[in-house]
Amino acid sequence: MALIQNFSNQKTENQLDTSTQKTEKQGAKMVTIPQAESEKFLIALAETLDDVQDLKEIANSLITSKNIELEHFRDDTITKFNALIELTTDLKKKLDTAESYENYLEERVKNANLSAEVAALEIQLQKEKAEISIFIQMMTKSMDTCTSEIHAKITELKSADEIIKNSIKEFKDETEKASTNYMNEAEKKIAEVSTTLLANSKNEYEILKTQSSDMIKAYTEKCQAHLETIKKQSIDFLKQCAAENKKLIESVPGVKSKKLSVKDMIIYGMSVASIASMVVQIFVR
Repeated sequence: MALIQNFSNQKTENQLDTSTQKTEKQGAKMVTIPQAESEKFLIALAETLDDVQDLKEIANSLITSKNIELEHFRDDTITKFNALIELTTDLKKKLDTAESYENYLEERVKNANLSAEVAALEIQLQKEKAEISIFIQMMTKSMDTCTSEIHAKITELKSADEIIKNSIKEFKDETEKASTNYMNEAEKKIAEVSTTLLANSKNEYEILKTQSSDMIKAYTEKCQAHLETIKKQSIDFLKQCAAENKKLIESVPGVKSKKLSVKDMIIYGMSVASIASMVVQIFVR
């Protein structure tokens, strides 16, 4: 995110410098290119990447929590099965004891007709059988309870596994959807910026063209006015020269009372032509 922000700031500074240079060269009418939309998109993209990282960490923590819960369930199951084994061992001992009693009674019956003792032993045997029956019922109830808990735990774990799978799938789908949306948005923003750049370039060209035409027109008008001023000054200068020549000619005693000859006219004509040539050279320069 820091790299994207630095790149955005650097790009913004470069574009501001370029925009400032163009504005100084072309005047206050130049159009600058906005960068707020592109910066906003880059910041939104960086925030989305941070959200994706947070979701990834949450998924990892959920998986770790489920692993710890599975370990606890395994330990509880082992403990219950160990207790069941101990109870089964006690039951086997009682059954062995009952069998020993029966064998003992059979031997006593074979050895002697001891009805009273046999009756007492039968009562004791029935009592032992009742205790064994009660113990078997308790064992069955305990085993049913343990089995129900195991099935419930397995069902819960399956549900949790399905929830994790669905969450991971939804996370992947949302990530892909968000990535696709931001890529489409990026392409759209790039297209908009390109269109804006093209439109601004056309506007700048038209502004430059108008400014150039105005400058050429103003310069032409200024040159035309300057040329008219020079023409007027030249005509005034020629008139003044002609008047001075006339005064000079009239001031000469030999020429004042005499008409101009052809030779004098040629000399005066050449003088005027020379002066006109000098004026034309001034205009050309």
